[in-house]
Amino acid sequence: MTTNICSKLGIRYFSNHKFRFRWVSDCYEAGVEEERIQNSVGHAGAEMTRHYNRSRVRPLTREEVDAITAGAFTTVHYK
Repeated sequence: MTTNICSKLGIRYFSNHKFRFRWVSDCYEAGVEEERIQNSVGHAGAEMTRHYNRSRVRPLTREEVDAITAGAFTTVHYK
């Protein structure tokens, strides 16, 4: 499913898990409050959110961020 989403957004494929690591790390780096980051990824505790902040592969490009956030408020139905 991630492959289809990435393809539709015109960005290279990366797994859901890598996206979560990247998202959390980028939010921390941008100065987003920890509680907001925790809520955005559905973690019950801040410890798990901090765990996700340890992995940095490469920063997202501006085009990737724009493509991802453009679809951020659409409903995705999982089967």
